[in-house]
Amino acid sequence: MDDKNQMSETPNFKGMFEGATMTNCTQNFIWGNETVHVYSDGKQAKDVPLTVTDKDIKSTLEALLREKDQEGKLLIKNKKQWWAVYRVLSTFCLYPKQMTAFKTKITDMEIDYGGNPNVITYESLTEGSKAVPQIAAISPSAWDTYKDISDNYKQQYVVAEYLMLKLGIKS
Repeated sequence: MDDKNQMSETPNFKGMFEGATMTNCTQNFIWGNETVHVYSDGKQAKDVPLTVTDKDIKSTLEALLREKDQEGKLLIKNKKQWWAVYRVLSTFCLYPKQMTAFKTKITDMEIDYGGNPNVITYESLTEGSKAVPQIAAISPSAWDTYKDISDNYKQQYVVAEYLMLKLGIKS
């Protein structure tokens, strides 16, 4: 298993550690070739999809880049919407919380943008967060109450909702 795809084959060993006392950080345990991620904040598998692989995320992102809304327009209308992708993946899928590291991880996936001109950049992540300050510190699963504030909020919500549904974070 190479470093780039380390999470790709990580099985769900959550049950082995139930009842363990830990701090609020994620604990990583290594057994042979496998790294097992254990969550100490009480999140259940539905909230944190431990079985979602980088390959699953890549295909979901490629589908998102081609997905159209009811008007036939792309869901990813502008680069700032990558911030919603960043928030969902860093919150629920153990992707880097540092924006530069996140951008590098997504770039290293070699995503097929399918003609969508809205390629991820570091600037798109920082600008995205500035465009929606009221949800910057709120979990993406609670963004639905903010979606009607403006088009910026709606665009971030639509992307986050799509990802959470497709990745099994939200039903």
